[in-house]
Amino acid sequence: MVVLKMNWAPPSRDIEYALAHELLGRGGLSLAILEELVGQPRRWSELKPLLDGKGDENLRKALQSLRGKGLVKPGVDLHSTQKVYALSNLGRLTILKIHEMLPTHQSIAAFQRGEAARASG
Repeated sequence: MVVLKMNWAPPSRDIEYALAHELLGRGGLSLAILEELVGQPRRWSELKPLLDGKGDENLRKALQSLRGKGLVKPGVDLHSTQKVYALSNLGRLTILKIHEMLPTHQSIAAFQRGEAARASG
């Protein structure tokens, strides 16, 4: 059993869209962490494979940034008393918006690659 303190207040208007746009533009570890947290909280050791050879400091900074933006909340797994990380309500909303935007984001990237190829060819 995992215990997470969830105080919920509605986010500022459209903040989840702004965060989704930022995360899609940046991609990388922060986006991978959010995707990994969909469905259930994860321990540090379960998130560590996302580093793909990078140092632990990268994971610490990414989690700190996501917590600072209100996307991830820490909790405790009562069975093991280990710290876990879970999506906050804002994190869930942001993931939904990311998945709404993803096809558009990919289409824009493909269009830009096509423009660049046409200009150079």
